[in-house]
Amino acid sequence: MLRYFCLNIFFLLTIVSLINASPTSDESTLEERKCRNYCATNGICTLTESGPMCYCLPGWKGTRCSDVGKSVPNQEIYSEERSLNSRALVACPAAVGNPCENGGTCLVSNGNELVCGCPEDYTGDLCEIQSRMLLRP
Repeated sequence: MLRYFCLNIFFLLTIVSLINASPTSDESTLEERKCRNYCATNGICTLTESGPMCYCLPGWKGTRCSDVGKSVPNQEIYSEERSLNSRALVACPAAVGNPCENGGTCLVSNGNELVCGCPEDYTGDLCEIQSRMLLRP
């Protein structure tokens, strides 16, 4: 009986120590909650050292991506110096991922607006439209 009691105590202490040893899961859940609903549905939230930050999908702008912005045709975007109306573009952070379709390149303006640089055969805000019709013989 004493052996059974000791085993139960051992398992209970093991479970308690495992729960206490993983505060990072609680912390990450807390961090994820900071990002939840922070950006409008037109933005992608990432956590930075200073708190949540929104990256706006094409056609949207503002701190929380709730303002309608001017969508820029992707032909204007993909230039050698990767600039857009005198705004520098940089590659999207890994946390944002790549919302661009069909091999498009995700870029971010200095206003945290996501812009897709589309391959030659595609167009649209997210490179979702095939711009050349394939001719069949």
